[in-house]
Amino acid sequence: MNRKAVSRLVILLLSLLTLVAGCAGLGPGPALNFFSVEQEIEMGRKFSQEIGKEVKLVDDPFVSRYITELGMRLVPSDAARTYPFTFAVVKNKEVNAFAVPGGPVYVHSGLIKKAGSEAELASVIAHEIGHVVYRHGGQQMTAQVGYSFLASLLLGQNPAGWQALTAKLLGTSSLLAYSRAHENQADVFAVGDLYRSGYDLYAMVTFFQKLKALEKSEPRAIAKFFSSHPPTSERLANINALISSYPRQTNPTTTSGAFLRVQATLD
Repeated sequence: MNRKAVSRLVILLLSLLTLVAGCAGLGPGPALNFFSVEQEIEMGRKFSQEIGKEVKLVDDPFVSRYITELGMRLVPSDAARTYPFTFAVVKNKEVNAFAVPGGPVYVHSGLIKKAGSEAELASVIAHEIGHVVYRHGGQQMTAQVGYSFLASLLLGQNPAGWQALTAKLLGTSSLLAYSRAHENQADVFAVGDLYRSGYDLYAMVTFFQKLKALEKSEPRAIAKFFSSHPPTSERLANINALISSYPRQTNPTTTSGAFLRVQATLD
């Protein structure tokens, strides 16, 4: 059996496994993910290549260094050993941030400018890191487009497919329209991550409150991806309850001169 035939057989078998899992009650939902960590890392590398062609990244050395240092401060050591995290700023006035499987995290310049402090910005980045750590991207993409299509891309059988998938990701963001369970899990991760990193936990609350206000006053300022799972009152209450379960913080980090310089640079 030649290599192409073997590849097709592997895809067929895994597709049947997906169908069987669905019949067993798991369904093709967000919890289903047949990808290995190595495959997610490769997926992230392919996405990064295409995203770099489709969006304009801020190439200012100070901004790039700042967002990388902030991001890596927030990545737990075990996660850093597992995923090759990268952080970049997209030149876009919309309030948005997203992570793709395998570690690449993107933050819009519009979000940085709307953030009231470094801690608020850190809360969003920590949330996106949580999606990577809990492998939500691979789960969601499996649910949206199916294992067969993604596996064919990873096997190199459909090179143009990455471009189409990236266009869908950047256009409607439906590929990463996370479930409520995913968002809650990333929230829990973010609060713990902020505490570990020494950032003010309540910055996450103030930023979510800011998003709710922007939805009313400047709805076009928020990207579709951010508005697809708005910070509801229930979600804010859950975050507040979680924060109250942590020991009281002493002199947590709120902002920095570097953050203010980045905001000024983006202006």
